[in-house]
Amino acid sequence: MSSSESNNDSYDLKPVIPEPFETNSTESLDYNDNDNDNDNENYSYTSRPGINSNKYSKFSKLIPILTKLQKYSSISFSIFILIHGSTIIFGPLISTKFTNELISLGRQIYQVSGIEEWLVWGSLSLHIFSGIGLRIYKNYLYRLKYGSKRNPPVINQNILNKDYSTGKIEIKDDSKIGLIGGIPNYFGLGIKISKSFKNFGLSPLQLSGYLLIPLISYHSFQSRILPLLIENDSSYISIEYISYILNYSLSSTIFNWLLYSSLSVLTIYHSIYGILKWNKIKDFKIRKFFANIINGLSILSIISIYKLSKSDNLNNIGGFIINKFNHYLNYIWF
Repeated sequence: MSSSESNNDSYDLKPVIPEPFETNSTESLDYNDNDNDNDNENYSYTSRPGINSNKYSKFSKLIPILTKLQKYSSISFSIFILIHGSTIIFGPLISTKFTNELISLGRQIYQVSGIEEWLVWGSLSLHIFSGIGLRIYKNYLYRLKYGSKRNPPVINQNILNKDYSTGKIEIKDDSKIGLIGGIPNYFGLGIKISKSFKNFGLSPLQLSGYLLIPLISYHSFQSRILPLLIENDSSYISIEYISYILNYSLSSTIFNWLLYSSLSVLTIYHSIYGILKWNKIKDFKIRKFFANIINGLSILSIISIYKLSKSDNLNNIGGFIINKFNHYLNYIWF
């Protein structure tokens, strides 16, 4: 090849019209599940091609709204839990008479017309449905962006943060491990991913909330709604009513023991854990302290249920009240 031919080839370049370099705009989308309920689930998947970023952004704006509804409805319902729950936990440890006095006092607060509808039924319903809606939207946004189910959970550096200079441990992400990382971690044996998250994709706090829905519903129907439907009056319902159904029959005893023990323990766990969640308490020592509070109150609640089941106060309430109780129980199985 001649020198002239070589030079001609090396300069054989043609001008082109410049075109902008385009990238997939979906890659800039950030699926952030770290909303105010601290349901931290840090995922690093590749966005699904063709996702509509406007649609994603539009629906994601609903999450903070639902989160606030869930938060503030739980605060109002906690007032009822504090009044009614403390009566049932501590009252029977003293006497049934004292418990009935506390129940009567509480009814003057939370069964007043207008207050009951908002403080009890309204806040509870809003808390439940906003929580369910929040989860539906999060799952929808996740599938909208990633187009698949979430990968199996793993323990990584996003869960715990330890300051080696002070020894302080913080739980950054408790959605997978719960309040303190399981019973083994309570004794310093290491954290474990909760079975609720492994099997259902639910944090322990979320699972306890879903389990409480049928328990609270049946208790409310049994002791408040049913008497109102039958007689438009629930004033005959007292702590003796609970004692009576705990001894009504063998099946009733077994069923209501499971009902009230589960209701008490899960309510204590969900309420206290929820308070820590909303206040973003991450310090492991503080969480462990409140885990002890939860355990202590749960034990006291079981003791109170046992005392109610063994109460001899039923002999003093008269046949008229017993007939009322039987009349109510004729409409339900247990």
